[in-house]
Amino acid sequence: MARDGDQLTLREVLSALWRRKWIIVAVTLLAAVVAAVYLARVEPNYTSTTTARASTFLTDSIAAGSIAGVPADVDPSVITTPAVLEPAAEALDEPVQTVASSVTYEVVEGLRTNSLVVTAAGPSSDSAQARAQAVMQSYMDYVSQTIASTLTTLQTNVATTTEQIRAYQTQLAGNPNDPIAAQNLATSLATLSGYNSQIVLIQNAGSVLTVTAAATPGASTNPSLLIVAALALVCGLLAGAGIALVRDFFDDRLRSSDEIEPLTGAPAIAELANDPRVSRRKVRLPAASAERTALSEGIRSLRTTVQVMLPEGKGVIVVTSVEPGDGKTFLSTNLAVSWARAGRKVILVGGDLRRGQLGWYFPGLDHVAGLGNLLSDASSARRAPSQTQIIDSLQSTPFRGLRVMPSGSTTEEPADLLGGRHVGRVITHLARSADVVVIDSPPALALADASELASHAFGVVLIATVNRTRRALLRDTVANLRANGIEVLGIVVNRSRRRLPKSYASYYLKRTSSPAAAPRATRSTAQPLEDDRVLLAEDEGADNAEVSARLDAPRSAPATARSGLDETAVPGADPEAIREDVAADVDIDDTSDTEHADVGDESLQDRQDEATSQGLRGARRRRDDIDLDQDQHA
Repeated sequence: MARDGDQLTLREVLSALWRRKWIIVAVTLLAAVVAAVYLARVEPNYTSTTTARASTFLTDSIAAGSIAGVPADVDPSVITTPAVLEPAAEALDEPVQTVASSVTYEVVEGLRTNSLVVTAAGPSSDSAQARAQAVMQSYMDYVSQTIASTLTTLQTNVATTTEQIRAYQTQLAGNPNDPIAAQNLATSLATLSGYNSQIVLIQNAGSVLTVTAAATPGASTNPSLLIVAALALVCGLLAGAGIALVRDFFDDRLRSSDEIEPLTGAPAIAELANDPRVSRRKVRLPAASAERTALSEGIRSLRTTVQVMLPEGKGVIVVTSVEPGDGKTFLSTNLAVSWARAGRKVILVGGDLRRGQLGWYFPGLDHVAGLGNLLSDASSARRAPSQTQIIDSLQSTPFRGLRVMPSGSTTEEPADLLGGRHVGRVITHLARSADVVVIDSPPALALADASELASHAFGVVLIATVNRTRRALLRDTVANLRANGIEVLGIVVNRSRRRLPKSYASYYLKRTSSPAAAPRATRSTAQPLEDDRVLLAEDEGADNAEVSARLDAPRSAPATARSGLDETAVPGADPEAIREDVAADVDIDDTSDTEHADVGDESLQDRQDEATSQGLRGARRRRDDIDLDQDQHA
């Protein structure tokens, strides 16, 4: 993702979400599990509602707080009191607390009358309906009882007032002019009239509460499965996307080759596709196979790129990595094989004296003396290794033009051996014996070995792994190499999952050999090449005539006598491809022999002159070596 304040584009966001898709999936599944647990543990809940309309008489009584002038509490708030709840609970045969916690009410005001809405909850549809009915009926009974009690009170007051009136009338009959008796009589008559009016009002009030909507079977209030599932999906996706973006922002691992040059200043010179067969170690040398794959084509592309960088296409390169496990040995061996298949003379050097792995690609090299033994012996003898020792350390391979100098073994500190003066002589002599020398070195970040080897090479090819190599480590590795004066030719991005366009599919079809084609003769590669013979002659002190004689010597036995190739020596190599390569090489050799036969004395003289020149240069180098040895002994 973008850093250093850069704004993210939609493509980058979608790319980050795709890289972290498993986080999103995991969070979404977690949300689904939580939703399932919630649905399993939530208690069923149903609600039922009933509505009753209050009469004008009851509405006025509720507002006045009295019935026909007699104080009485008929307000709907009494629904939540024991006066209403206890009869309802007794009718339901349930605890009062259970009924009280499940009932609510609402008064809906109208123009002249009000309506009362009672809602009851229950664990089932029937229980919710029963509670709503019971509470509404209990309230209606309570109001009726209150009105009846008020009517009884008024009737009692009428009887009492009537007796008082009779008493006052008796007093007036005895003394008509008694003003007090007359006043009391008038007051009692007025009170009696009021009582009678109130009684008439109550009697004419009729039904004070009328149920307009009976309680229906309870409806579930729990969220439906569909709603819970949708909510869990949305929440899981949003939370997963957020976590994925945050995780990706703080993830410092390399994502693609596009990040290489802005991060390190070094170009990304190749991108090797991720091949599951290589990851599972079913294929070791895809460059040796005739099968066309994105990985093998990437190795060939890297070979071409590095060859263009090398002066005249020749030189020494060091292949290293940021961390162990990035695939440096895999790249070194396959790059060397690819060069050999292109007709170049290649020497692969096991420069990793700590954990050399070339034996896994070329069986039989694990316990063979190599660079470590060569440098250790030279250090003990305090004398630079001779040409003979260097050439004897090279091992043949099933691929024409490719020889390997294994890592060997040593008891000394590898960094000290590689930092000595002898390693430069070894690499120089190897460079004279081949077109390209590929050195497999240890990781370059925390070890000095790679820098020591690269100081004698043209440059370094650094390999980094997608989704594994840390950006900071990659940047530090390149900075360390440059600080040591090492030329970083470029960075190879390994295990890339970038897909090529489908239009390239036809170019990666597996190549099959014609069934009618008979196997052709193979050629052993154990014999030293012409450059090796010249170097050996120089080292042993041969004069110019001896050099010329060696160069003029006829080639070895024909192709039929050089069939010592073991096609199964390299796991993962295609035997048919090896036969094709070697057969082509034999054709070239045979053609060269014919051409040399036709050149005549003029060609022979040219070769002798060239050999003489090489012999003179060898003599000068030999004198330099003698002077160096004398200085060392001194």
